[in-house]
Amino acid sequence: MEPQTLLLVDDNPNYRSAFRRNLEMEGYRVLEAENASEAMSELARSQPAVVITDLDMTHRTEGLDLIRECKRHYPLLPVILISAVGTFDEGALAQQFGASAVLSKSRIEEAAAHFCERLQGVVRQRRRVEEELARAEAAPAEESARAETRARLAALLSEPDLDAGCKGALYEAILSLETRPDGGVLGRSTQEIERRLAQDLPQFAQLTAETREMIVLADDLYFRGEREESVSISRNIGFSYTFAVECEIKHRINKKIVRLLADKAFGRLLDGMMDARTGGLDLFFNQYVIQATRQLGEDLNADIARQVLGKMRELRTRYKADGLKALGVIVFLFGRNYAFKTVRGEQKVANPLGLKGLSEEETLALADMLVRLQHLRNPYVHPEFTAREKAGKLRETALECLALILRLY
Repeated sequence: MEPQTLLLVDDNPNYRSAFRRNLEMEGYRVLEAENASEAMSELARSQPAVVITDLDMTHRTEGLDLIRECKRHYPLLPVILISAVGTFDEGALAQQFGASAVLSKSRIEEAAAHFCERLQGVVRQRRRVEEELARAEAAPAEESARAETRARLAALLSEPDLDAGCKGALYEAILSLETRPDGGVLGRSTQEIERRLAQDLPQFAQLTAETREMIVLADDLYFRGEREESVSISRNIGFSYTFAVECEIKHRINKKIVRLLADKAFGRLLDGMMDARTGGLDLFFNQYVIQATRQLGEDLNADIARQVLGKMRELRTRYKADGLKALGVIVFLFGRNYAFKTVRGEQKVANPLGLKGLSEEETLALADMLVRLQHLRNPYVHPEFTAREKAGKLRETALECLALILRLY
């Protein structure tokens, strides 16, 4: 059996060498990086099972920055923070950012066997999450089967040691198995809600009937939530706003996506973006995506691009763009003009989706907001916001998305 690969990140070469020897004696293959920048470059080249990082490197909290960057681009990748000087607050921040464990360097040296047990536990946990996510994706359409899958995912989600990245992925999978939300009886008249929406979104009347129905439901739930706290209301607010935006953008670009998938030239472009050997993004394209998404928020990332492109490449003309993350990636990668380097020279991408109506900056903003909107409905993503703040951000982002989508043609 091939040994598991770990990435060890520490600016002290003596410590790295000693720790590496100990890990290799336990049967691991160890890659090294001196800082966060080197670590991200190594992650683009290889696929380690776990990242182990120091806290204090070129600056006091570089390890925390690396955790955020790792979990942004590789949400399911376990990251363990080790430190000789970290405070309780820094440890709490590390776990909030997605660290699977926070350990003292001195305790690792004193109890190497315990560390390796913890390491294996983290690896097993990630494998279980990946297996359950794969099963959820292949779940039959029957409601009984979907309910069983939701229950299994919910049980895994409740495990106390699960990191934030895994929790976020599981929560998204649970939501994807749910049906359209039922808001019940509207708390206010439809006319009153529509008047308010028309003030905040002047193009409201241009939306499709289904989008208008869902955005009215979402707005009723949102303002009802100001008067009563309810988990189900909060959950349906997120579902309703995201469903409304997904309906509208699919109405605008679904035919373009179908034409794109049938284009043989697009198939060759897609193949060039992927690494057939690893199933991940091509090394050069991965570096382009990481660089290009740095100018955006923290939502659109290389791992999401890998997931979407992998599915598109596997299914080709049978691919269905379901979910705002998938639609955001498609707009980002195929709805604008850009170029990236390859081993054979420069590869130009000339808006193969054929989107019109938005500037380059607006297209990037729309792509990022589509992914962000799906993340905002997830309680394990963007923990810096309270539930109420998230609801407000959901409404604001949904209306901004719709304003841009209505200009597409």
